[in-house]
Amino acid sequence: MNNYAKAAKWYGRTLAVKDNPRAIEDQFFKGIYEYYSQQYALADSTWSDFTTKYPTQANGFYWRGMSNFAVDQQAKEGKAKEPFEKYISMIKPEDEAKSKRNLTNAYTYLMLYHYNKDDKASMQPFMDKLVAIDPANETVRQVKEYLESTNKAASGGGTAAKTPASKGSK
Repeated sequence: MNNYAKAAKWYGRTLAVKDNPRAIEDQFFKGIYEYYSQQYALADSTWSDFTTKYPTQANGFYWRGMSNFAVDQQAKEGKAKEPFEKYISMIKPEDEAKSKRNLTNAYTYLMLYHYNKDDKASMQPFMDKLVAIDPANETVRQVKEYLESTNKAASGGGTAAKTPASKGSK
């Protein structure tokens, strides 16, 4: 039925059951459905609680990062920085291949965050990691193009990326 908000509510109710043997799964799905119903503040709260109760579960940090990425899509505020850094630190090298999609999201956010802070030294490792798992990553391509155009403009070797002329002007 795709009624994610209602599903999240019901999973929340199951967490109130004393001695719930499936509490970890129920809390996981509560957070997932809050995220999918775009209740990002509730999702962040659920994932914060989840990571406190289950600190060895990397997916809790990933979904907390995603909940914050949803409200900080330009990565300017750094809302997802800490959870994504924790998630990345928990992924073992042998698990990187199966975590490719999640790592792509975390690396992208952190690359953009450092880009917005004009911290190229901190941004570069995330660009490199993204290219390593996705050589055709569009976001990395766009950031590289922009940096190259601004470097050329700064050194006097060309102009920065031009904005297209408005239609109808002569």
